[in-house]
Amino acid sequence: MYTALIAEDELLVRMGIASSVPWEEYNIRLVGVAENGIQALQLYREHHPDIVITDVRMPQLSGLELIQAIRSESLSCFVIIVTNVDDDRTINIARMFGVSDILFKASMKQTDIMLAVKRACDELANKDSAHTKDMSEHEMWAAFLIKRERAQEIPYGVFGFASFVIRPAGNAPRHLGQEFEDALRERIGSSEQCVSVSEGNRVYLIFKTPVQEQEGEALIRDAIGRFRLSHSVCVSAACAFATLEIAQLKRLMEKIERIGLESPFYEGSVLILSSDGEYVHGRLAELKRTLARFALSGRKVRGLQTCVTALNEYPGRLTDGGEAVVERGRALLSLIGDDGNHATFDRQVEAVCSALENYLEKLKKKIRPEILRVVNYLEENLSGELPLAEVAEKLGFNASYFSRLFKREMGCTYSEYLTELRIQRAKMLLLETKMSVQAISEECGFSEISYFSYRFKLMTGITPMQWRNQQ
Repeated sequence: MYTALIAEDELLVRMGIASSVPWEEYNIRLVGVAENGIQALQLYREHHPDIVITDVRMPQLSGLELIQAIRSESLSCFVIIVTNVDDDRTINIARMFGVSDILFKASMKQTDIMLAVKRACDELANKDSAHTKDMSEHEMWAAFLIKRERAQEIPYGVFGFASFVIRPAGNAPRHLGQEFEDALRERIGSSEQCVSVSEGNRVYLIFKTPVQEQEGEALIRDAIGRFRLSHSVCVSAACAFATLEIAQLKRLMEKIERIGLESPFYEGSVLILSSDGEYVHGRLAELKRTLARFALSGRKVRGLQTCVTALNEYPGRLTDGGEAVVERGRALLSLIGDDGNHATFDRQVEAVCSALENYLEKLKKKIRPEILRVVNYLEENLSGELPLAEVAEKLGFNASYFSRLFKREMGCTYSEYLTELRIQRAKMLLLETKMSVQAISEECGFSEISYFSYRFKLMTGITPMQWRNQQ
């Protein structure tokens, strides 16, 4: 026999539902009738019913919050919504939580609720409960995210997704995925909001509740930053903050795999993607960083590899000859051995380098001229303090307007860009010179060496001296 629960704050509707369904005929026992969300959740946890019929707007705990709590504990419970709310956003959220039926009170007939319950019973009868009901939510997601299995058994979509790659440095433990997953859970604090799964040095994060892009990105960056401070690692991430059905999520995961977060180009990056896997903001700073690596003495082949990979993974941005540059680079790389030391290819490497530089210059032209003035000014005066208000005034901008314009054009805040620029300059000096860390810190605009070391480790996962020694 199946079990059912009704959650409805309107007395007449509550009584109407309870009396409309031939429970015994459908082989169902009605285990509870609740007048608010809190009472409904208590009854659910006491009886674990197979079917829940709920309103959306209820006191103390809404219907959507109730469904969210249920989904954190069970994937097999059938949920039927009876409501007066008909806005698209609420309905879409309800469907993402795997609601099997939505009935509107204004037009609902007695036969509608009977048919909805009958459909749930038929589904329960056809389902091999031993196959899915004993599987926890974490096990279900692990099967899908790691093995790409059981997609058809996940009854709801998601509101966001993040994929992480952890790259240990030096003598760090080989697999740190579980430790990073634990750090994520500690940062998030609630299993009702997210599900996390790890394997080796990969971690996946599913958002079960709606999350704004800015909020989600801040949460992920904070978790990565904290983990870097306690471990010698580099963490790269790709995220999408959008409603995703399971089929969409599967395509997005395939897209992220093709991007290749393991690439040195994405070292420490947090890529923000749309639901179809396109870049919401691909940062010019990342391309500039790659070009800087490419230009380093003795690193041309490795730099070429990362630069070609980077350009190839910027969909929609390869215009004005960018595709030709990638193809030329690929052709050259196919002729270079694994050791990457074939001097006979120097001339071809220089040619591709020149083509890449020209392409990036064309890409720069798509940025507003006033922002390029700022970028050039920062590069020429990097040893100074460069506070936003002072730079804006010097270049003739209102500080507030300048801040918004910079983020819109560059895809990151002024302070984020400036810090990244300083750290990249520091890397070049660590590699190319014998300057002390103290001198490099001052040259790159950091007034305190302790703060420089802190920011460097936050971005790379290791200290400046560790980075120099590894190169």
